[in-house]
Amino acid sequence: MPGRPKRNINTMKAAQQNILIFSAFMLIAVAGIFYGNAIESDHGFLRVWQSQNILLLLLGVPFLFSNPRQGFPIFSNKAFQTTKDC
Repeated sequence: MPGRPKRNINTMKAAQQNILIFSAFMLIAVAGIFYGNAIESDHGFLRVWQSQNILLLLLGVPFLFSNPRQGFPIFSNKAFQTTKDC
């Protein structure tokens, strides 16, 4: 179809990698909530996230698909520059 852009395989792979990385961070956040709630009674100074905060983090999911198409860097790319050359 002339009006429909072709899906690039690299873009799909980048989106899948973004989802995988995002999912890993979400698992860390969920584990932190459970662990924090388990030890909160022993340590009153802790500020523990509530489970509703995960819903706030899930607002970022639609952006995972648009990042590669918009030209944002792919962090798993070996050519991604992490330091500034002087």
